[in-house]
Amino acid sequence: MLETSYGKSTLNSLKNTENFTDSAIEHIFEGQVNARGKAVGYHYKGIEGTSGNVIPGTESSVNNIGVYKAQVEVNGIPKTANGGFSTFYSKNLSPQQVVDAINEAYSNCELKLGTRNTYQGVANNGMKIDMFLDQSGKIISAFPEE
Repeated sequence: MLETSYGKSTLNSLKNTENFTDSAIEHIFEGQVNARGKAVGYHYKGIEGTSGNVIPGTESSVNNIGVYKAQVEVNGIPKTANGGFSTFYSKNLSPQQVVDAINEAYSNCELKLGTRNTYQGVANNGMKIDMFLDQSGKIISAFPEE
């Protein structure tokens, strides 16, 4: 599997991000420490120099679409939600391809039964993507289902 790395400046040139909140790109591609001091996000490993890191030895094997999970930390703070795991978009996708897949899933997303604000849609390649939306319907976070 070819693994490509992209500079952080790539995030500034992403197109078709109108459906995303201002902080969603950082949340998805870099990870964040929220107001409560918790590590959140980080769902794409291919950007160099981000706050997010995969904890060595925790990566799962990839599924048929290239999705995998791993335990993460952001700014040295281990993620605690979901057992410390984030799901990750395929290493074969560029950041723009990730945004495009999220937009594809957003266009057909529906509220997941039994949740208050988790929506799920399907990208053109069959990848199921879960997302959280703000009150205006913009994407706060979007991550692949393992």
